[in-house]
Amino acid sequence: MTSNIYKLFQSAPTDNAAIATVLEVEDGQATVVDLSGTLCPVTGHLSQVETLKAGDRVLTIRTATGMIVTGRLRAGDEAPAPRLEEQDGRLLVEATQSVRLQAGENWIEVHADGRIELDGQQITGLAEGRMRLQGSTIELN
Repeated sequence: MTSNIYKLFQSAPTDNAAIATVLEVEDGQATVVDLSGTLCPVTGHLSQVETLKAGDRVLTIRTATGMIVTGRLRAGDEAPAPRLEEQDGRLLVEATQSVRLQAGENWIEVHADGRIELDGQQITGLAEGRMRLQGSTIELN
């Protein structure tokens, strides 16, 4: 019987997690990082790692197959990422200013001050029952 267990660490596990600086990027993924003056090729990224750029600081883990980028560290003045979670079968996206969904040139944006904006080539509304449009003033064209 063959084993599907692979060795993750070549030394003590505490020696393998490290903060590195991204040096080279291809298609938003780090290809080379600087780890304390040593250039290390990157063999993979966790699925949650966002698009990277040169100069980003990342948390890496050295495995038997190479360096894996596990996440990007925030810059000193950078705000935390917007909250994104599933609640009772609904996706909750929360941001302090606004949330925008965009596909091509078309978008819908919900602002914290109560405004909702739509911009699209064609906007279609379909309803099985009553469709209601209510506001203090409704402008058409």
